[in-house]
Amino acid sequence: MRIPSGNFITVQRVCLYGAAMALFFGIVYGIAVRESFWVVAKGKFLFLDFGIFWGVSHLVEQGQAVLAYQSSVISQSIAAGFMGQRPGGFGWFYPPTFFLLIWPLAYLKPPLAYMVFMGATGSLYVAAIVKTLPGRATWWGILGFSGLWLNLIVGQNGFLSAGLLGWALYFLKPRPVLSGVFLGLLTFKPHLGILIPVALVLDRQWRCLISATATFVILSGLTVVFFGGGVWEAWLGNFALVRQNLAQPDPTFLVKLTSVFVLVRLLGFSEVLAYASQWVCSLVVLSVVWRVWRSSLSRECKYACLVLAALLVTPYVFEYDLTWIAVAGVWWVRSCEHRRITVMDQVLAVLLWLLPGLVYLTSLTHWVIPVAQSVLFVTLLHWSRADSRLVSWKRRVRA
Repeated sequence: MRIPSGNFITVQRVCLYGAAMALFFGIVYGIAVRESFWVVAKGKFLFLDFGIFWGVSHLVEQGQAVLAYQSSVISQSIAAGFMGQRPGGFGWFYPPTFFLLIWPLAYLKPPLAYMVFMGATGSLYVAAIVKTLPGRATWWGILGFSGLWLNLIVGQNGFLSAGLLGWALYFLKPRPVLSGVFLGLLTFKPHLGILIPVALVLDRQWRCLISATATFVILSGLTVVFFGGGVWEAWLGNFALVRQNLAQPDPTFLVKLTSVFVLVRLLGFSEVLAYASQWVCSLVVLSVVWRVWRSSLSRECKYACLVLAALLVTPYVFEYDLTWIAVAGVWWVRSCEHRRITVMDQVLAVLLWLLPGLVYLTSLTHWVIPVAQSVLFVTLLHWSRADSRLVSWKRRVRA
């Protein structure tokens, strides 16, 4: 895409700053690995979340997948392969379909398993971004994106979820059945996909909906065949623990989440008020998505708004889930071909690009600053009004 002159976001600047940030984050990542127990015998624990995936994969391989929903068992599984390290304070909340995706990790040693998982899911993620918006600026933009490096350091599945979403949106119009397959695979994070069926219904994407449903049913059937029906009962029984984790006042855990609910809790208000605030936010976001997907906005702008809305509508969203911002970003850039680019558009784009890093810094310092909530919400409202800016721009051109 050619960016019009007069804007401070140019291809050259994106490449320059992206390369600089990639170099900086690469050095930080290298230092973190060098000082970890992977290299030094008494080093710091690293890739905690991936350690959980690796530990659970062994329970799956041993035919004891149902035990994953018991926190103490997961802790023992991690200690078995991670040099006796046994961090605590977590639970397993993924639906049983995720077992099918991490099962192969059980046959690899932890370092190799990490590299394979991150390499495979990272490739899926980057490929979806670059395919959506080809160009060298996209390459450097994603390599310098703090969300990419944050997910690497944590060892999470942000690449997987964002990559599946990216490909689902890319194929939604030309190949809706294939798009539905990607969405069906994305159901391992159901709380992030709450608004997707709404958008599909408004867009009358029946083939995609049927495909996504069929994919989920097939995956669910496979989990029953391989792991037994008890895993679904155990998963449903873990919902109480999810609520318990959200309700806790411990800022060490809560600062890693970016929802309105958590923000209200961190400010010291009650759980009831936090849920009420989240409901208000979710209803506003739903109304925005409803209006956008029923409007004459470009398909690209609708996709971008949907991705941001998904990060705002749920109370259970972590900092590593901000990898989704890149998916929204490339669709926003594509939407700029249909309308005038404003200064506000560019400022918000820069803030979104920096957002995962800013959130990570506030979590380290335990500062209660609504960085993610504010930037995501303001950007969503601004993008949803792109049609009015398009009309205004056309009137000026005609005049």
